Amino acid sequence: MFNRSVLLLCVAFVLFYAVLLGTAAGEDWPSEKDTPIIIDFPCGSHGKYAYNACQCDPGWYGSTCDTFVNELSFGQLYSSTSSDSKWDYWVFDANKIIEQEIVFEVKQQQTDSAGSGDCDTYILRNALPNFYVYDYRDTSIRPVATYSVKNPSGKYFVGVTGFLKCKYTIVVSSSVACANNCSGHGTCKDGACVCDKPWQGEYCNMNVSPIYLNKETQVETSVTWNYFQLELKQGVTYNLKIQAGLRGNETVQFGIYSRFGQLPTLEHFDGYEVSQTGKKIITTMHAESKGDLFLALNIFNGFGKSHTFFISVSSENTCTNMCSRHGMCLTGECVCDINYSGEYCNVYDLPIVPQKPHRGYVSLGNWNYYAFVSFSPHPVEIKISPILKSEKVVEYSIFLSNRSKPTYSAFDQQATLRTNDSGLFVLSNPGVSAWWIGIVSDGALEYDITLSYGSVNCHNNGVWDPYQGICKCTEGWTDPLCSTKIIEIKNKQSINSSFVKSGEQQLYKLTVFPSSTPVVTIYYHQLDCLLFCAPRMLVSIDKIPSITDNQAHVSGLLTSSYQVLTIRTGLVASNYPPDKPVDVFILVYSDYLSRFFSNSYTLSVWYPPL
Repeated sequence: MFNRSVLLLCVAFVLFYAVLLGTAAGEDWPSEKDTPIIIDFPCGSHGKYAYNACQCDPGWYGSTCDTFVNELSFGQLYSSTSSDSKWDYWVFDANKIIEQEIVFEVKQQQTDSAGSGDCDTYILRNALPNFYVYDYRDTSIRPVATYSVKNPSGKYFVGVTGFLKCKYTIVVSSSVACANNCSGHGTCKDGACVCDKPWQGEYCNMNVSPIYLNKETQVETSVTWNYFQLELKQGVTYNLKIQAGLRGNETVQFGIYSRFGQLPTLEHFDGYEVSQTGKKIITTMHAESKGDLFLALNIFNGFGKSHTFFISVSSENTCTNMCSRHGMCLTGECVCDINYSGEYCNVYDLPIVPQKPHRGYVSLGNWNYYAFVSFSPHPVEIKISPILKSEKVVEYSIFLSNRSKPTYSAFDQQATLRTNDSGLFVLSNPGVSAWWIGIVSDGALEYDITLSYGSVNCHNNGVWDPYQGICKCTEGWTDPLCSTKIIEIKNKQSINSSFVKSGEQQLYKLTVFPSSTPVVTIYYHQLDCLLFCAPRMLVSIDKIPSITDNQAHVSGLLTSSYQVLTIRTGLVASNYPPDKPVDVFILVYSDYLSRFFSNSYTLSVWYPPL
């Protein structure tokens, strides 16, 4: 009994003492659950350590609360810049929306001032993504990265890192909604914004200022991109002079980008020019209008500070192809220089002088025409030497026709070249003919065209004329290479001859009066191969006959050992005065099979009495 009483008394004393201590400290009796241990390290200044983990402040994430994450609102467009190898993080809470499908879109807007830049995108649900852990990533150089999520839930974290420093926009929207509600400057139709004037761009977030032809506009700006719109008539060819410059004494690196029909970008433009002095740009455009012309003034450095620029666009003329730079445009029509003709002075009326460069100019889809005359089958070289104004490669085509001016569908020969090619086109066998050259390009191209015939050996029996492309033979020799000797034969004269090579020929000349009727006799000595091996004979009056032109006045094929041809010169040379002698040319040539046999013949001429 005593022991039990003593034990109860001790317990009561201990409890009383504990309550007394807690009361003295002014605190209730604590529990382990209700009393966290607060430690400043390792949560830095953006969180507190509790329950064995960092409890981060709003907007901060990570095991040590060292990563700030921007919050994304549905349909709102955000802009940012990602530095080299550093991360920008964004978070979107899908639990706050009821959409069945959402789309993340990260669009690279511009590169850095050096002309380079690349944004890489990573997305992960309910945790920060990195190079190794992600649900989606895009590390390509495409300007837009999109990621679609059906039945979204939880939080989606987006990480954007600059492989090279880049500027970008990010938006989360539904698959059919328009981002940022078209910035309040347009209406959404089938998921795309239809912008109100003067707004442009995919999200109607770019204010485009109107400018007018032949009138200067002044603009004060502190932003990187500034857009302008010039109304032009569609389908009309314009020759525009674009000027932009900086007011005041300061210098800023800037550029002008131009594009027909829509806003230019770093990747898509019809023309551009960069200021080399930081003060002024003067550039020209010649093209057929495909709609209004949009210009972008891009400030490379010094942005964030206000600058005053002027910009103007003037029309020097509106003639097609700038009259090929061989004429003057008056009231929209070309007045051509001497020796030029055509709607836009695109036809050179004289034959091209060989070995002499001739300057020409073509723009997109327009033609230049030249003519030359070939006097022989020797190859003709046509050399196009572009006068390069930029590093942009232009593709152009050469068309040739020996009938009329060539077109896309009517030509004899054609070649497509580029301004970084040799520009050499060889017409292998032009023959004796007049030829037309047509040049057409897929862009503006100024060039020199040079015609040459190369060099040919005239067998020491003539001199090569590079300006006419022919061998000028010395007296007594003929054919294109001066390799055929002219042998004169007289009345009652016989000549023995032979030849063994296929295609070999011998030419004789007989001078007679038109009233006479000479008889030419050829006797073939090789009777064992008469039909296939015998020589052939062509006779022509006042003209050297050709094996290929089939214009001989008399022809013959040996069918027996003798062949007799009576030449009635009076029938052919009736236009000649009776007392004026005419030349009769007799061509003897071999057949293909004659190269296997030794051919020999005797040629005789005599005049029967009148």
